Amino acid sequence: MVGQYKTRTIYTPAMEYLNSLNITPRRKDELSVHVNDIDLKEFDKIICMDKNEHEPMVSANKKLDGLTIEYWDIVDEPLVSRKISLPKCYKKVVSLINQYNV
Repeated sequence: MVGQYKTRTIYTPAMEYLNSLNITPRRKDELSVHVNDIDLKEFDKIICMDKNEHEPMVSANKKLDGLTIEYWDIVDEPLVSRKISLPKCYKKVVSLINQYNV
């Protein structure tokens, strides 16, 4: 979570989509963690879904200064139906995994 702090488990429609693909997330019952509560230097890649939505939040957060953020330009609800955004996200994740499974 980058913006306003709130915690929840994985978004229900996303969980339903993962179930339809027979995918069980490792941390499906864990609450989300705000970006300020983790050490981002531990990660090789930091990805945000929607540049228009998330870049202003990233720019406003001084903890993220100097970090390279990759934006996938995946717009989700309410602007774009999850029937479009979730499959698009899935394809990007598969591509990312394939980059590391060479």
